[in-house]
Amino acid sequence: HADPNSASAPSSSSSSSSSSSSSSAGASSSSASSSSSATLNGRTISTDLSTDSSTNASSAGKSSTAIQNSVLIVDDVNSNRKLIRMSLVRMGFKCDEAEDGVIATEMVQTKHYALILMDNVMPRMTGVEATKKIRSDDRGRGRTGTVIFGLTGNALSEDVNEFKESGCDEVLTKPLSSPKLVEYMLTHGIHIPKPPVKK
Repeated sequence: HADPNSASAPSSSSSSSSSSSSSSAGASSSSASSSSSATLNGRTISTDLSTDSSTNASSAGKSSTAIQNSVLIVDDVNSNRKLIRMSLVRMGFKCDEAEDGVIATEMVQTKHYALILMDNVMPRMTGVEATKKIRSDDRGRGRTGTVIFGLTGNALSEDVNEFKESGCDEVLTKPLSSPKLVEYMLTHGIHIPKPPVKK
């Protein structure tokens, strides 16, 4: 807004400045959306940046809402991540991957995922530890709406309870059951772009 005590600038100059600023912003937006990978702590992570930059920018705010259809898959086993990703992509989700809890907690600082699928037994930081940190960070920035499903190969009640107490909304056992995953997604209000056809 212009300072009411200052002299008014000629309208042609104002228009030119506005146009130049708009052009610069457009170039910046285009540049921001072109990258498809990032490096954290020396590790390359796979990232889907097809969501437009304006959505990503607004999602990083203190009172942001989760980016619709976005899922973060956290598992130290590459083949597990790929299998889960295939199922989710078929349902129309855009997926990012992290190979451990440390990378996951760093990724959620800049992108607010609608859903995080969190394995537990991983190097550097377990799923339970990562979930606690994500919940703590969310509270600190006033962020709500992140749904976290724990993934575990151990169905013992102690492990499930530990995951739940850390802040997971649900806990699923591996191998992951697509019908159960869909059921939990619907329970927690997650929109499924392409719901699987029931046989």
